[in-house]
Amino acid sequence: MKLSMHSIHVGILIPTFNRIGFLKVALKSALGQTFREIRVVVIDNGSTDGTREFMRSVSDPRLAYVVNDHNLGLMGSINKGIGMFPESVEWYTILCDDDELEAGFIQGMIETLRIHPPVSIVHGRKIIIDREGKIIRHASDPPDEENAFEYLRRRLLKYRETFLTGLFF
Repeated sequence: MKLSMHSIHVGILIPTFNRIGFLKVALKSALGQTFREIRVVVIDNGSTDGTREFMRSVSDPRLAYVVNDHNLGLMGSINKGIGMFPESVEWYTILCDDDELEAGFIQGMIETLRIHPPVSIVHGRKIIIDREGKIIRHASDPPDEENAFEYLRRRLLKYRETFLTGLFF
């Protein structure tokens, strides 16, 4: 499969609930990607901390904001949110609201797809930081890519650290 940079659209899903301070950082990192063909969906489980007001103040044509009728939990929001992207989106990543992406994250993942024919999941590098942005440690190195079954098996059996943020699927 040959990838053309202009033919790929990437979806970034940010599930959130009552963590506006974290959400502001996560959303800024999503919209600040050097790769511009992105769609960002923020799915809110009914926050009561000013998230709605903040999201009304953000204007970007690549951004959609959805508030669930009731709290679906993290996995329920992810399942709902993935279905909200337009058909043009071919690859997705989950950005938990307390995480952030480096500006070149999506660009780097696209370059990895060019080098390695896509299977199901492509991993990015993960750095664990504290609230001030100070590096605590680097997460263990995952394979560059793996199929969804192997990812889930390794996660279930705790063969290595697994994260939602930093995956391309």
